[in-house]
Amino acid sequence: MTASRRALRTNQSNLPALNLLTACLMVAGKFAEAKPFATKSAALDPRSDSTVYNLGLICMNLGQNREACEAFSTSLALNGKIPDTWNNRGVVLNNLEEFERAIADFDEAIRLNANYFPAYANKGKSLVALDRLDEARACYDRALTLNPAIAEARLGRARVASMQRRFANALADLDEALRANPGHVETMLERGNALRDLQRFAEAYQVYDKILGDNPRYAEGYNSRGLAHHLVKNFADAIADYGRAIALKSDYAEAFSNRSAALRETERLTEALADSEKALALKPDVAPSLVNRGAALYDLGRIPEALADYDKAVALAPEFPEAYLNRGVLHYDTGRLDDALADYLTASRLKEFSEPHFYTSLLLLGRGDLSNGFREYEHRKTTRDLSGNRLYNRSMWTGAEDLRGKAILLHHEQGLGDTIQMCRYASMLERMGATVLLGPQKPLARLMSTLDGVAEIVDADAPSVPFDYHIPIMSLPLAFGTTLDAIPGSVPYLRAEPERIARWREKIGDHGFKIAICWQGSTTRLARGRSFPLAAFERVSKIPGVRLISIHKGAGESQLKDLPQGMFVETLGDDFDSGADAFLDTAAVMKCCDLVITCDTAITVLGGALGVPTWIMLKLVPHWFWMLDRPDSPWYPTLRLFRQKVYGDWSDPFREMETALAEKMGER
Repeated sequence: MTASRRALRTNQSNLPALNLLTACLMVAGKFAEAKPFATKSAALDPRSDSTVYNLGLICMNLGQNREACEAFSTSLALNGKIPDTWNNRGVVLNNLEEFERAIADFDEAIRLNANYFPAYANKGKSLVALDRLDEARACYDRALTLNPAIAEARLGRARVASMQRRFANALADLDEALRANPGHVETMLERGNALRDLQRFAEAYQVYDKILGDNPRYAEGYNSRGLAHHLVKNFADAIADYGRAIALKSDYAEAFSNRSAALRETERLTEALADSEKALALKPDVAPSLVNRGAALYDLGRIPEALADYDKAVALAPEFPEAYLNRGVLHYDTGRLDDALADYLTASRLKEFSEPHFYTSLLLLGRGDLSNGFREYEHRKTTRDLSGNRLYNRSMWTGAEDLRGKAILLHHEQGLGDTIQMCRYASMLERMGATVLLGPQKPLARLMSTLDGVAEIVDADAPSVPFDYHIPIMSLPLAFGTTLDAIPGSVPYLRAEPERIARWREKIGDHGFKIAICWQGSTTRLARGRSFPLAAFERVSKIPGVRLISIHKGAGESQLKDLPQGMFVETLGDDFDSGADAFLDTAAVMKCCDLVITCDTAITVLGGALGVPTWIMLKLVPHWFWMLDRPDSPWYPTLRLFRQKVYGDWSDPFREMETALAEKMGER
């Protein structure tokens, strides 16, 4: 190298010295230093394919892909019989995201040399980018057959396996790759991701923490660890890790998109929308980012815009199941049930996961197809947004096992309302000869003590007495083969405490037509659209003789401080249901009133279980309990249903309710 520099000081056009110096600098990895010499060599000897090829290699290593592509193209025009040149131009075309052109170059390299394994491995990358995963896997297989030691091919095959949800296969390839190349950061990261996808979270976190401990500025590591936090619903840490990734890599579109999804989970919808907009500005027309933006728009009530994003995602990535699932949910909520079902079925065909089955079950149950609906509803046990899938060292009762002389544990799983709804089956189990143990949510324990058929209330997570069988409470309808004609609808099956009824009756008094009201329920995604503003009761409040009495607790109580002029709602004081036990005062007050009018919340089923007259204001497509297009409920004979005719518009159900109320009061 020194001699070459001396020669060039004497004659700057000394071609052999230029070429030698270029080669030495390339071997030393000093590509920036080598480039001026390679450029001059190519200018002095433009007919030399090898000289121009070296310039292409230097530009490729410097990330100057356009220049590299031009240099390789010039070299190929001079000599198109070198597989290396075709392969390397394919590599830079991959970098430029010109994948079809890249594949053509890799194919030419393979035509020239059928055993040229780098081209197979690189072609695999192109095919992955085009979502042609089976072809990509075949390319990686061929590369590894020709050269089992090629780590890039093993890593690529592992990525394909992960994308095809064959996580155990991915892990095997990654372990093999790390044996050949220990400590390779990219491979370690993929291994962490495979462990994460296998739900081996503790091991995944160990890998991520090791990577980030050694490489604290590795943005991809923070993004991947953020996804692990996301999956275990640790959204605060997920958001923090996505933020770290973005701080290190300001154009990291995937991290912006992922943070958008996590922000949405925490109801930070404006921020979620902003992040998804940023992701799409950085990388337009990416289906997952479109779905995330669509979801944020949907939660913000911007339905047409959300649908447009979902439609575009489906058009761009027709094999992307989450796009169909999200669009299906939108169709369902806005009353396009056939379209919803079609999207759920497509999502389920594209990928085996629980959510499409779960949402299909809600649709079937709402239509009254209880037999098929409850079978599909079992998928809730592995659905990410639901909980309560406990494991006991006892068999689950399926409905077929003889219960005579046996103890069975019914355990809660979802919301308080679900437990109130399905605890009705306890007496049926008792009549079958079972000793029934009920494990409700702790706040419901006292209320449930009035339930017929229950021998003992226990802690579902640590039962104090032995049992022979168990069953999640929402699986009882399936176990009993419940149909529309065989719903156990006898009420009341829960009772308010008599002394509590007497105390509240004295406080409330007997004058007027007393209506207990509730206007806002759960804010979870599954409960989207069920609540309405308290001000919707304004006209009712001004009917002579009507007393509106709030039994509302929690989110939405602040609306009591900002009522329309002339509207009055009675409140029951700070001691109303103030203890650890849920609904004791609520149940008593409901028994003291002439009528309950509520949104769809746990109070609805409580009213039904108590057998008190209860009217429900329902969104266009309500919770499956209430089915479709009927004014009554087969589950509760004392309930009356008032339904939206247009998504998000409460004017029709309130107008119908007010007419019905006038008729009811006229009967007195």
